[in-house]
Amino acid sequence: MKHLEIENKYLLSYEKAVNFINSIKNYKVDKIEQAYFAYTPKYTKRVRKLNNKYILTVKKGNGIIREESEKRINKKIYKKLIKRKIGKIIKKNRYRFELDRYRFELDIFKSNLKKLAFLEIEFQDKKELKNFILPDTLKNIIIKDVSEDMHYTNAFLAVSYPMTKEIDKIYKKIKSDPFNYKFKFKKKINIYDYLRIRLYCYFIFVKYYTKKFLKDENDEDLHQFRVNIRKIRSLLWSFREIFDTDIYQKLSISLNSIAVKTNQKRDIDVFLEFLDTYKQDYKKFYNYLKYKQLVQKKEIEIFFTSKEFKKALFDIKFFLKCKKEFYTNTFGYMPALVIGDMKIKKLYKEIKCSIKKLSLSDSVKKYHKIRIKIKKLRYLLEIFPFSKHNKEIINKRYLYKKLQDSFGTLNDIYNQITILKEYIVIQGDSHKNLALLQTILENRFQKNKTVIIEKSSFNF
Repeated sequence: MKHLEIENKYLLSYEKAVNFINSIKNYKVDKIEQAYFAYTPKYTKRVRKLNNKYILTVKKGNGIIREESEKRINKKIYKKLIKRKIGKIIKKNRYRFELDRYRFELDIFKSNLKKLAFLEIEFQDKKELKNFILPDTLKNIIIKDVSEDMHYTNAFLAVSYPMTKEIDKIYKKIKSDPFNYKFKFKKKINIYDYLRIRLYCYFIFVKYYTKKFLKDENDEDLHQFRVNIRKIRSLLWSFREIFDTDIYQKLSISLNSIAVKTNQKRDIDVFLEFLDTYKQDYKKFYNYLKYKQLVQKKEIEIFFTSKEFKKALFDIKFFLKCKKEFYTNTFGYMPALVIGDMKIKKLYKEIKCSIKKLSLSDSVKKYHKIRIKIKKLRYLLEIFPFSKHNKEIINKRYLYKKLQDSFGTLNDIYNQITILKEYIVIQGDSHKNLALLQTILENRFQKNKTVIIEKSSFNF
């Protein structure tokens, strides 16, 4: 049965609520046990045992007015569904009574939410809600009105975990020894805190490899720098709905700028590696690329000491250090294990669907998008290796790396063709060997497309 639920909700003083119930005679009490197995800030699914009845409930919306649908189920279905619960089982006694012509429900929680009490009153329509005046008898036991605060919904209380108080200590451990730091995953950590810990690790590595590259000018350090920037970008994107939109966009722009300025050199490096065996055949072009490589390396060094780069690092650090200011969605208080599992499944399905539709005639952009998604899936599997529900996906993670490399090679060849064409136009070099090189690259490009489609269909 579907209907609109219109209700006010109040947080009560536990002791005063108990005394109030003991002071009145005309009430009925229900024993309630319930759990949730689907949750977003605007959608919940729960099962409830109400005395000897079993009910499946779906709620849509948030705040005072929500859409609610209920369905009676049997004990067998109830036990099956409650096994899929997210978070904890809520147990409470509900006391129903009438006062000033209104029907009230007072919940006294037990077990893991002991000492918590709420008062609820449901209205028939908006007019009754507007005309409602809280009886003086109840004002004394009320702490505050929480009708619009999602942190006090039963769903949030069931599925959420508080923010850890040890985050600063964890940060210090990571900073002191990032290579040997191993975070002991706790089942009761929320996704906010778990993400912050993992992101902080990547952030410390970014700083470490920046300094090392400026000191030693080693390309491997620059590679590790890029890897950790990619991981930060990937995780922010994967969990973007739990961050403040403006802050997320600002960080994304900064990180994208860093990626662009450091990735161009990588394209030249890969091309030079490919040409190294044949550099005598393309001597002028090869020397041109070597010159560009040196210029780009110098530009990266200058960029790493610029105000723009320092500001970007400051913004990331500030974001990670803040407790709640940048986290606007109650979704982030949910268990890390549940959210990680959900994200892996969703992304895996997206990749599988995209790959099934892939053809030789598709643009390189379409191939590149799938490659990025596979990379993001690998990063998710890296930080959620303990997922019980994704064993099949996790066991294939090494195959995904090989598949990602195939997509990467295709993208590299495309970039090489672009670099070569630009060189021919800008330099006006019409040497026949360059035309032959372009043909070789274009043939490799098509062959790689075929290999990707064959590998993809096998692995997915």
